[in-house]
Amino acid sequence: MNFLKKYISIFFGDNFLNKLKIFYTKFFPYAYRQYYYSQFGEDVPLRVFIGDKIKKKGFYVDVGAYHPIHLSNTYYFYKNGWRGINIDVNPKSIEMFDVVRKRDININAAVSNCSGTATFYSWDSVYDTISDEEAKKIRKKVGPEKFSKEVSVKSLKEILDNNLGNNQKIDFLSIDVEGVDLQVLKSNDWNKYKPEFLIVEEHETDINKLLNSEKFKYLDSLGYKLVSWTCLSYIFKFSN
Repeated sequence: MNFLKKYISIFFGDNFLNKLKIFYTKFFPYAYRQYYYSQFGEDVPLRVFIGDKIKKKGFYVDVGAYHPIHLSNTYYFYKNGWRGINIDVNPKSIEMFDVVRKRDININAAVSNCSGTATFYSWDSVYDTISDEEAKKIRKKVGPEKFSKEVSVKSLKEILDNNLGNNQKIDFLSIDVEGVDLQVLKSNDWNKYKPEFLIVEEHETDINKLLNSEKFKYLDSLGYKLVSWTCLSYIFKFSN
């Protein structure tokens, strides 16, 4: 399969390969059919926590959305009538979302708590990142990136201010951005936008270290309590 992808890329270009992926995703979605769509089954405990409210067609925000179906924390909910905002720094990902997730608002943007620009390192995969440190780790794991370029950075608050309707409640927020999860969290206005549930990627698998991490303490200070753990993701619920 990798040889075939390389052959197509050489003779037809990456743009053709991406259009082929979009066609496949749109017209053969059953190829992804399974009990869960998330990478580590994050959507399963989330469905349990949300319960019958799934039928009320809620709203999600997915930062680092990557793919409209494959490894998606939100696709199960989309299938059940939900809608939301999908954000990804890779324009190829958003091109697929625009075709497959018509009900959603799909935004090509890099998200962090610092204004200005950042370097986007792309492997055209789940490893895409705007973190210099994370890019070094990924190179050691999978090799050099396909390309890198400067991109403008927006805060989550700015994106929600510009795209969220008045009085729109966010049922859950998913963040998976390879090394800048805490920065994304800090870029939100938590007084204005407070989802009931959070799914946050975390590579720390030692629960004791997690409980003492800056990310955990920050979320705890906002009133979020850890309710589930699925391999490399943690699910938090807001508690009054």
